[in-house]
Amino acid sequence: MTWPNVLALAVFVCVCGFIAYWGDILGRRMGKRRLTIFGLRPRYTAIMTTTITGMLIALLTITVMATVSGEVKELVLRGHQILREYQAAQAAYSAVTKELRKQREIAEKAQKEAEEAVRQRDSLAEEIARLSKSLKKLDSDLQRNGATLRRTEKQLASSKRDIEKRSLEIAKLEKQRADLKHDVVVLLKDMGEAATKWQQYIGLRERNIIFRSNEEIARRVIRCAQSKLEIRGEVLALLDDADQRARAEGAKPGDNDKAIKIRPKWWPGTGESGTGRFLKDSESIDALVDQIAGGSGSIVARVVSVGNSVEGEQAMIEFVPNYNRLVYSAGQEVAQTVIDGGASQGQILGQVITFLRAEVRPAAIGMGVIPHRDEEQQATVGQLSPDQLLAIVDRVKAAGRPVRVKAIAKKDTWSADTLPLDLVVGDSQ
Repeated sequence: MTWPNVLALAVFVCVCGFIAYWGDILGRRMGKRRLTIFGLRPRYTAIMTTTITGMLIALLTITVMATVSGEVKELVLRGHQILREYQAAQAAYSAVTKELRKQREIAEKAQKEAEEAVRQRDSLAEEIARLSKSLKKLDSDLQRNGATLRRTEKQLASSKRDIEKRSLEIAKLEKQRADLKHDVVVLLKDMGEAATKWQQYIGLRERNIIFRSNEEIARRVIRCAQSKLEIRGEVLALLDDADQRARAEGAKPGDNDKAIKIRPKWWPGTGESGTGRFLKDSESIDALVDQIAGGSGSIVARVVSVGNSVEGEQAMIEFVPNYNRLVYSAGQEVAQTVIDGGASQGQILGQVITFLRAEVRPAAIGMGVIPHRDEEQQATVGQLSPDQLLAIVDRVKAAGRPVRVKAIAKKDTWSADTLPLDLVVGDSQ
């Protein structure tokens, strides 16, 4: 309670006491005097006076209190409203109190959470301090490891250079080893070939040679203006002829069931890879067929021996194609010479034979006649019977002086033909 309220209460009590005292005095005096008001009996006048005095006391009290205290005045004027407002305030107070209690609980909870957060903060601060210490240690370790890493990188770079150097040396050594291995293989191959050749040489010394190197085994004239199928048939017939002759001379069949074997030819290949290989027999035959089919006129296809062939083995052969062309017309001179008819018949015969071998044969071969081989493996382009030789010797001897002897082609002669000759004796001039 404030001091203005205490002062108002004290004044109120004093005034009430004064009014009561004054009313009592007034009542007694009026009773003694037996005064009446409005014609009432003194007794009732005293009662009315006392009542009115009480009422005046209450009114005066309220007036004095209202005058002295603004709160009393407010209570008198707005008492009921103040009571409602008080009740509303009480309700609001209760709600506020409840809310305040709730807020206090929330505040307590928040305080606890804050305290927990503080503890966590302190814990985190300790953890941060520990981590900072660890980080400093890690930074130190990192710097130390960085220095170690740089040294290691330098060592690694040096090692890498050493490795590259060693790799080059190893590659060089590998190449040398491969070269040595290749040399060993070549050497072993050469040794094997040498041993084989030695065995062949021994065999050659013990066995007869049936075909000399480049000796013709068979030949056939094939027209170019045929189908490839017909040309192939004639090439196969040529191989059959060569096979039969090889068998007759003592050659033995091999894996292909023939006494002859076509020498494999190397085909270098085409394209980026350029991988080469040896042609098969059928491919070699096809190549010859294509060559003949692409020509004109006729081709002299010959089968000749590759190297010396001995009995008991296959004969290695190859194809030698030549165009078959007209070399001499009938009556065309081949060669001529002068022979002394005053010599003896034997000398004349010798000069005739020398003429045939030294002049006629080279001239015919030079013109394109493909020679044959006689039993002594001498190249021959034609033959004269003993009667023809004796007849020419007699005619030269009958002249008794040097005369000119001409070798004349008896008929048209092609490259594949045997040259038929006439020896004509004429004047030496």
